[in-house]
Amino acid sequence: MGAMGMARGTKPPSCGLKGVPSMVARAVAVGRWGRSHRRWERSAVERIGGGGVPRLCEARRRRVHRHSGESPGPVGSQGGSSADVLVSRMLSRYGIAVLLGLCLLAGGGRMQLPALECFLASWSLVAVVGGWAVPKMGRLKQTFQEDGPEHARKEGTPTAGGAFFVPIGVLVGLCFAWPLVARVQAQRTVALAVACCTFSCGLVGLADDLLIIAKRTNKGVSPRLKLSLQLVASFAFCAVALLSNYRQISLALPLLAGQAMGVLYSASSVVVIAGESNAVNLTDGIDGLASGLFAIAAVGLGATLASPRYSSPGLALMCWSMAGAACGFLAHNGNPAKIFMGDTGSLALGAFLASTAVGTGCVVPFLLLTMVFNLEMLSVMLQVGYYKWTRARCGEGRRIFKMAPFHHHLEQCNWSEGGIVLAFYASGICLLAGNFFLPL
Repeated sequence: MGAMGMARGTKPPSCGLKGVPSMVARAVAVGRWGRSHRRWERSAVERIGGGGVPRLCEARRRRVHRHSGESPGPVGSQGGSSADVLVSRMLSRYGIAVLLGLCLLAGGGRMQLPALECFLASWSLVAVVGGWAVPKMGRLKQTFQEDGPEHARKEGTPTAGGAFFVPIGVLVGLCFAWPLVARVQAQRTVALAVACCTFSCGLVGLADDLLIIAKRTNKGVSPRLKLSLQLVASFAFCAVALLSNYRQISLALPLLAGQAMGVLYSASSVVVIAGESNAVNLTDGIDGLASGLFAIAAVGLGATLASPRYSSPGLALMCWSMAGAACGFLAHNGNPAKIFMGDTGSLALGAFLASTAVGTGCVVPFLLLTMVFNLEMLSVMLQVGYYKWTRARCGEGRRIFKMAPFHHHLEQCNWSEGGIVLAFYASGICLLAGNFFLPL
């Protein structure tokens, strides 16, 4: 019987190989039968169309579990008991909030109580408001790229979640910070400028999300227009904040004493804000990844700003409020996500971190705390640059990673989403610990 005519339930053919030990002969026969069986499945898929793929995959999965004696479980299940799954979900949604709360409790110093109050107020508000807002945003459904990672099971998940948790984080932070910044004009100006820059980049992201939803494609605002709007928002922030708070910035960064260095710092700050905004956006590709990493970085940045060197307790409270808001959103965005933050949230979060850092001169700790975001962006730049270079040089584009950003490369290497998030969180916490102990 030919390979294509073999029925699916047919046993491997008997071995008729003379002069070969029986076990080896049977292994050879089984290998031939397996190859014929896979060819039969491929031809069946072509005959019945794409709809037959899940049935064939399910049948093969049940055969494997039948031979191994395990229960196959539902399609797409991750395995493990229901208790294990529940514990994993609870840790992914609330574990980082508990950990960061303990960090504030242990390292808050004289700001310990205000830090915890601010963090918990934002966290609880976002968690509660999200329970009402997420069902209301059910029609704002995410569309995935055809050439992107295999996230078909997430198709139809609502997006633009940043529209409800970013304003809460900023406004709660301003409420807690206002008694401290109202007495110092420079800090008051910087705090308001940070809020405006955050909202401006969030509005750019919201426009992009709404266009994607309306067009039912993954093409929203053009990349050039989006970057131009981000640069405009960054330039406006630098024009206001740096001029009003340049004295404190020069004290934090003594190298900026000269006028030429001040101009260079202002120009580079525009690029840093727009770049960090896009770096967080690129990292937002797995459930809970960007929101958890942002919360870790914001807690560390707030602790640094509260130190005597930077003496910006008001902006520190805004950082802790935004960290609490991100943790509250993680209750809805943890794996499996009920909603995505979209460009509305990711662009705003990156702009908040960068504008807070450049507006106070807290640049070195900022670069350390956001290293994971920056490495994610670097992986995309290397991938695109190497592809274009090899296409021009060799006639065929080649890639460094299987897919960029780097977390998608790990997905292609069969890492689970939970494993990737845990590894990235661990990296962020190590950077947070380094920020606490290094004299930055």
